[in-house]
Amino acid sequence: MRYPEVRAARDDFVEWCRSRDYDEMRLAASYYVSPYMTGFAELDMAGSWESTAEYGAVWVPTGLRSEWVPYRDGHWRWIAPWGWTWIDDQPWGFAPSHYGRWAFVGERWVWVPGRFMEHPGYMPAVVAFLGTRGVGLSVADSTGPGIGWFPLAPGEAYWPSYSRDPAYVRSLNQGDVSDLETIQLDANGEPPLEVFDGHFANRRFASVVPRPVFVNGGAVAPALLTLPEQRLQDAPVLMGSPQVGPAVHRMALAEPAIARPSRREWVNHIGALVARSVSRARALQAAFMHRRDADRAPRLHGAHLRAPAYAQSAPPRHTILLRMAHSTPPPPRGGAGKEHRH
Repeated sequence: MRYPEVRAARDDFVEWCRSRDYDEMRLAASYYVSPYMTGFAELDMAGSWESTAEYGAVWVPTGLRSEWVPYRDGHWRWIAPWGWTWIDDQPWGFAPSHYGRWAFVGERWVWVPGRFMEHPGYMPAVVAFLGTRGVGLSVADSTGPGIGWFPLAPGEAYWPSYSRDPAYVRSLNQGDVSDLETIQLDANGEPPLEVFDGHFANRRFASVVPRPVFVNGGAVAPALLTLPEQRLQDAPVLMGSPQVGPAVHRMALAEPAIARPSRREWVNHIGALVARSVSRARALQAAFMHRRDADRAPRLHGAHLRAPAYAQSAPPRHTILLRMAHSTPPPPRGGAGKEHRH
């Protein structure tokens, strides 16, 4: 049985999907970067490709304000296993944030994808941080430290905080660092995650925000702090991560609201409790007096101990009935007393 084909009606979702369709053969980006680079198809719609003598092919974003700086319009998020990962606000921001390098050329920013690599390595954020490990940057007139970072430039090695394998680190830097043999562990077998005297081309363009904004994933641009350029130049450089963990969110449960009684209600309640206690005390006292004046404690007489008739029946269980005789005053001497029994 054949069913007639029905053409899907065009709606906003269909239009959006068709607007995202592209032909890789018509994309300029596919001539400069690998199709395995996530987000490469967004570049042609947001910028243009140029050739430079120093860096070769570069991509230049368009429609940005003059003070725009990479890794400033967006926020940070802790994503395992990579750790701190940059989330860019721009629809084209994925590829330039996680591959290649940024360079400031002729008073404008250009993205340098580096030498063509068929399978480029993903990096959570191609930046270096500033400050003291686990603390950050001290900021004048601030209640706490800040966290600062800047984009790495072409030729500057990226060291991840989540791996100590030199071979893996070299694979991440292929196409961006000319001499991969310079990527080595230090004399103690540790990665050089803290650099005090290195030269970094983009250090002066560092972005700094209060530490709570960073660890809580707040928007960077509205929270920027201004530090002297010399302060940025003198700060230690931390590779891969500021060595600060994400914020721990604690959920506070509100106690249920309880209506407080009025003064009159409290007085009436306390009065009722007092009256109840008094009445119970009087009842107990009366019962005690009645018990004391009642029969005296019973006294057992041997003649009253007898087994009932059913005690001789088949069941092995025997029941003894105790008949209690109340004590009486001793009878007067004579025979009458011997006949008085209960």
